[in-house]
Amino acid sequence: METGQFSSQARQVVHDHSTSSLITSGSATLLVVHPTQTANYWVRDIGPACSADSATINIPICVPAITAQPANASINQGANATLTVAATANPTITYQWYTGTSGNTASPVSGGTSASLTISPATTTSYWVKVTSGSGGQCAINSNTATVTVCNTPSITQNPTSPIISRGQSATIGVTATGTSLSYQWYIGASGNTGSPVSGGTGTSLTVSPTATTSYWVRVSNSCGSVNSNTATVTVNTVTPTATSFYLVTPCRLLDTRNPNGPYGGPAIGANSVRNVVAAGQCGIPTGAASVALNITVILAPVNGWMILYPGPAGTSPPNTATINFTAGKIRGNNAIIPLGSDGSLNVINDSSTAQQFVIDVTGYFK
Repeated sequence: METGQFSSQARQVVHDHSTSSLITSGSATLLVVHPTQTANYWVRDIGPACSADSATINIPICVPAITAQPANASINQGANATLTVAATANPTITYQWYTGTSGNTASPVSGGTSASLTISPATTTSYWVKVTSGSGGQCAINSNTATVTVCNTPSITQNPTSPIISRGQSATIGVTATGTSLSYQWYIGASGNTGSPVSGGTGTSLTVSPTATTSYWVRVSNSCGSVNSNTATVTVNTVTPTATSFYLVTPCRLLDTRNPNGPYGGPAIGANSVRNVVAAGQCGIPTGAASVALNITVILAPVNGWMILYPGPAGTSPPNTATINFTAGKIRGNNAIIPLGSDGSLNVINDSSTAQQFVIDVTGYFK
């Protein structure tokens, strides 16, 4: 009976049938081996008077090992990030990067076939790489997931406006911005001057009541950077009644919204709307008049509401007190003395849910 002997020669193709690595336990027709590295095997079949050697069988061992995983990165929008993996294996290593979580091969990165990958994602994106040893992809290992966090730098889409108020009134200025995890700090002065931060001014809006004309601005920040708003100037109308005399005028209709459209006619004042009316130069009211004595009448209001008359110019913040309250379906009138703004005008607010017809009659002025 013939017997078989197995011989092993690691990492070298055996051409001379060397028996220097004889497996003494391999005297059977079947042998199970567990090589720890790529190895070559062959068998010699020995008969009574002769022997025959088999061809060499190569058993490759290819287990790639990742020695350095790709790391998470943070970039500003539009910037690049480079992810890198380090690996060892035998034979040659190949790489393929993917977007998504490790093991998800649905989205391979075009051209991502080297140990490093440079990308510029528009939004936060995860990546991983498959490291393959040998041909056919039979020996591979997946890296950990690396997330590239994209930080959106702040961008101001609406700058604060510049309101006009009377002394003692307040104004609210605000900013609208886009970006991630935004913070705000308001300052007094011209934009970029951080010498006078506003205490508690850390929101999107700021309510102020300066006694004199004052400028403000806001810095919008996040971990990516910051952006400064334009300067917003709150103008304080310092014109106060300093008149010492009251002058009567022939009762005069200053405005009637039922008349054709015009500065002193229609249309009806819209719901929750403001209308500016210049009184100086009309009905005998001279330039420089401090205030006017008038009667305001609301004509057959469709709904209940109230109106506020207060000094101009246009854009001035209103007080919190009504000049006249009106009832649906009624004609209501009220007398008032209204200070004029520096431009000789007054403002009218219709605080109701529908348009209203109204009349202003002047009887005198202070100067």
